[in-house]
Amino acid sequence: MAMADNTSDAQLDFLLQVLKAIADSNGDHQVVDKLLEANIDKLNQTLA
Repeated sequence: MAMADNTSDAQLDFLLQVLKAIADSNGDHQVVDKLLEANIDKLNQTLA
């Protein structure tokens, strides 16, 4: 169970990072795209 919690925490942290980037950049897609590209390994069906 701890593994699932760690994964969920990591996904939540990443999601919050993306939302913060959107807010801080006023929705500039280039900023968000760079963040997503740098973290492509964190994008999966569970997060989607």
